[in-house]
Amino acid sequence: MFFSEFTCNRCQAEVRYSIRSWSYRLADDIECTLHASRVWCNDCNTLRSAEYFPTMDYLKAKIERLRGGQLPEWEVEYLSQRGMSKKDLDEFAADLLKEATVYLGLIEARQSPPRCLECASTNFVRIPERPDVVDDYFEHPGCGGTFHQTQQGRGRQSEYPTYDAEGNRLNDY
Repeated sequence: MFFSEFTCNRCQAEVRYSIRSWSYRLADDIECTLHASRVWCNDCNTLRSAEYFPTMDYLKAKIERLRGGQLPEWEVEYLSQRGMSKKDLDEFAADLLKEATVYLGLIEARQSPPRCLECASTNFVRIPERPDVVDDYFEHPGCGGTFHQTQQGRGRQSEYPTYDAEGNRLNDY
């Protein structure tokens, strides 16, 4: 788990954002990765994570690439350098294909919009991620100031929340 802390340059408010692992638990106990991005949740009135759905075109293209046995070159190189055999890479690609197919079905069947992963609200604004910027920043909604990153680090994730296909939390983490 990675985290960042931010302080507003106007009101001195402090917020913390953690990049964690979440998953959907679907019928037959099938689990797949829940993709999330950072948002300002207006109901929580703080920085949170919310579900993020890749586009259907992106997922369909990914599925076609994986059906053709094509992992991105950078991924093959990265995993090969870490000792993954051809057989392991093929199994990894098969797992990715299965998950992408399940995820596409989830999005096609989904009835509700993306939700805040803390309070389930749909009342939020996405905050752009700036992974290549040393001083990450974003506007403080309702204040007029700007949150600037003051600290970042790594920690151990102690909870692994799961959600149903409509984005409702299934466990009490």
